[in-house]
Amino acid sequence: MLLLLDQDEEIDVAMLTIELGESEFDGSDLLELALYESQVNLLLPQPLKLGPIGSAILDRFQFSLPGHIALREFYQHVNEPSAKFHDERSELIRDYMRGTGDGGADNPFRAFTSAQAELFVSETGHQVLGSMYDATETHEFVLRITQSKEGLESAEVVFDLSPSIERYATVLNLPPDISRQGRHQRVVAWLARENDDAAQLSLGLAYLRRNQADSAIGWLTRAEQSGNDLAHVILANLYLERVNAYGDRVRQLNLARDHLNEAVAAGHTPSMRQLGVLLVRGEYGDEAKDEGVLILEQAVARNDTMAMRLLSSIYVDNQFEGQDFEKAANLLRDASVLGSSEARIEYYRVLMDQTANLTLTQQAVDWLVEEAETNNVSAMVELGNCHALGCLARPNFRKARRWYRRAVEADPENASLINSVAWTLAVSHIKRLRDPRLAIKLMDDLMENDSEARQIPQYVDTWAAAYAAAGRFKRAVEIQTEALQLAKSSNFVSSEDLELMTKHLTLFEKQESVSEEIP
Repeated sequence: MLLLLDQDEEIDVAMLTIELGESEFDGSDLLELALYESQVNLLLPQPLKLGPIGSAILDRFQFSLPGHIALREFYQHVNEPSAKFHDERSELIRDYMRGTGDGGADNPFRAFTSAQAELFVSETGHQVLGSMYDATETHEFVLRITQSKEGLESAEVVFDLSPSIERYATVLNLPPDISRQGRHQRVVAWLARENDDAAQLSLGLAYLRRNQADSAIGWLTRAEQSGNDLAHVILANLYLERVNAYGDRVRQLNLARDHLNEAVAAGHTPSMRQLGVLLVRGEYGDEAKDEGVLILEQAVARNDTMAMRLLSSIYVDNQFEGQDFEKAANLLRDASVLGSSEARIEYYRVLMDQTANLTLTQQAVDWLVEEAETNNVSAMVELGNCHALGCLARPNFRKARRWYRRAVEADPENASLINSVAWTLAVSHIKRLRDPRLAIKLMDDLMENDSEARQIPQYVDTWAAAYAAAGRFKRAVEIQTEALQLAKSSNFVSSEDLELMTKHLTLFEKQESVSEEIP
């Protein structure tokens, strides 16, 4: 039902229900309402123009959030007491919308038009970067809005507009037996022609999926000209994909950079990361590398943990900025505080780097334990390494091996993990840490049950090293010979690795095992 709001009426939001399906709105009415509502955002800097548009909206639908916001801003500008009424009503509507979901894809907020959804986001203090229509398994017609706010990384919030698609379908006289997907596509195409920028972006994406790039660029350009900054992101990636496929590499890179700059200016943190990495990598020349660091720092200022990790890797890897482990550690610590699992592993590794000259903290180890409790196998392995090295206390090799076993038990099909653990147990320079029997068991099981792993020369090399560590050199030579044959026939084995495997075979033939300074 439609709710008619009277200024003297007290309304309990808990009793509020709004069902578009029970209203007399048809698709044309809804489109007209959406067009009026879309003007509110544009006219906010000109509050005197909001009076007529707000009245026109509420004449059509008195439960319109944009309508009440328009009149609130208008009456505040002219110092009229009616501003309070419209402020209270807009808050009432927002309370209702907040109660319909949580904004996630599985439980979206409800709205009838894209303008209602976008102003709901704006009222939370966020900026709308752009939006697009989509469908989920449970909701036929949703609006995905990407929002940003100073000091925060950009994020997505989802609104369910499914009741609206039924009304739009009636305007198009779509057959009742049309498929869900077909109805969605037809409605989006119609809305795009009616200058709905979210629909224009969605239609552009649809053309991209059909490899119709020219049509895609046309619709995406219309969307970005209407202020949908997500179109810049998609166009930038389109041009980046063309960099090596077209003869004009420089032009494609520059087009991508132009669009990424627009997305960065709008506050899109993934674009900050993407452009920052391109610049740091030297795609736009060595003179632009410093600019890349500055752009990554913009994302860091918005608490983007991935940007923190990227920037820390620049300081660790000595990429033109000069190696600075302390800066890297500080960035990773901040990302760890924000809950990044990857950063917590990397933070521990930087602190433990022998060339860093940093001190391991109890907090770093506590974060590893927290991650291990969530079955993070990388954290388990690092805890094993920590106990083996005695990072905060005396070495405890039993605990170290226990953590290694737990990691493998937590992810028993992870061939890379099994290989890494077995290698440590077979060749560690810390003899009290070694467990050749366990290393053999791990590699025997892997080689027997994983045919792909059986063809990777480096894994077979570990298998041989495990047997050598147990003193079973005849078997080690047999396996290592196989590893070398695989390596010589592979295009993915470096000359350095091939040379190392040859040395291992020589050791085994001399009845000597491999020893390596790990962890």
